[in-house]
Amino acid sequence: RHNLYKFLEAQTVAGVWFERLVFVAIFLSVTLAAVTTIRVVQDDVLMEEGFFVVEALLVLFFTVEYVARVVASPEKPQWRYIKNVPLARAKYMLTFHAVVDLASILPWYLARVLPQVDRYDEMFRLLRALRLLTLERHFPGMSLFRHVIKRGSGDLAVAALVAGVTWIMFTGLLFITESHNDTEDADLPMSQRFSDFPSSLPYTLILLSGDYPLVQFTAAGRLVNFFMIVCAQAVVGIPTAITITTFRTLVREASLTRTQSPPPELATPFKRSGSGRRIVQQQLERASSE
Repeated sequence: RHNLYKFLEAQTVAGVWFERLVFVAIFLSVTLAAVTTIRVVQDDVLMEEGFFVVEALLVLFFTVEYVARVVASPEKPQWRYIKNVPLARAKYMLTFHAVVDLASILPWYLARVLPQVDRYDEMFRLLRALRLLTLERHFPGMSLFRHVIKRGSGDLAVAALVAGVTWIMFTGLLFITESHNDTEDADLPMSQRFSDFPSSLPYTLILLSGDYPLVQFTAAGRLVNFFMIVCAQAVVGIPTAITITTFRTLVREASLTRTQSPPPELATPFKRSGSGRRIVQQQLERASSE
């Protein structure tokens, strides 16, 4: 099990090649799912059968990978303390990556067994695009955005609250100003679009995003839109500023950690004998004097 874990984590030569094979399989699976939505491909029986064979092989490959990761999951550092192996595996199966892996292969098996599932085959095929999210497992840098959101979650929550209040406030104002506006815009009266508060919500949200497909407002409605454009800059700009600031902070912390940690060839001897520790101390003193 330990050797399997090292293999899956690309800690062996064979594991590195397997990781590269996983990359190719992921992109091939996503490309195949996209190509099979083309009507010309669906109408070509020979091409459809060929894609089905490739798809079956890819699903089988990912199934083997999923089962192998479940088997080796008790060797992960965060679950080594769990003596109950089935419990450790169950915890792994509830993680984000394991759920994505399962969601990308399970619909294929369901479509083979349940005819009613086969009607949604195209939708389930596109679920394989979720496997792109598992690339974070192999490229830790891809998880940076998730760490940015987690670090700035408090500030982003406040910004979301401000955006929600702004959205509701301007929805009410546009409902008041446009509910009796019978001028047609895109073959539909403005009074119908803003006939009540719930129906006004999606239109106001679009306007707050900066997109203006509607222009036939009353004079009061145009005044409301003027102030809404100003507020929209803050609604969009504040979360952007929070994200950028948090990103810079994480990058700066990572750089400081990397520069302050001693080189591996100087750090590892401290775990050895006292004489080795003295030698390393002499090396550090010599390096600082230079």
